[in-house]
Amino acid sequence: QAVADLKHAIIGNRRKKLDYSSAGAVPILVTILRDGPSASRKGSRSTAASSWCASANPSGSQLAVHAAAALGSFSCGSSESSREVVAAGAIPPLCALLSSTDTKVVTTATRTLRIILDRDRWTACEQSPSASSVLFAETPTRL
Repeated sequence: QAVADLKHAIIGNRRKKLDYSSAGAVPILVTILRDGPSASRKGSRSTAASSWCASANPSGSQLAVHAAAALGSFSCGSSESSREVVAAGAIPPLCALLSSTDTKVVTTATRTLRIILDRDRWTACEQSPSASSVLFAETPTRL
């Protein structure tokens, strides 16, 4: 729930992004993506992000979606904040999420990677603080 609350607090709020970033939220989110729900337990690690957020584990999938979306929102602040997300090691766990069986996890990871890699989007996000809320809006998935 804390990750979801963080995500909701920072989307569209540049000041809160700075506050949470200064408090060390970005590396924590990367650790959660990399290690899964066990990240808070000292010394415990899972092998891959996609293994703990499989569709058989709905709470893991929700955690992955919220953490990835929060990292995307942090990346949407500026090129500096996007570099911070990359420097924290977000790319490998986000790429690992692409092999998840949960389409919502894959969609959110893809959107976050697109934000990180698309310099034009940084400018759009800087000009319109609500742009990140549009990027992470619920979209129907059709198979």
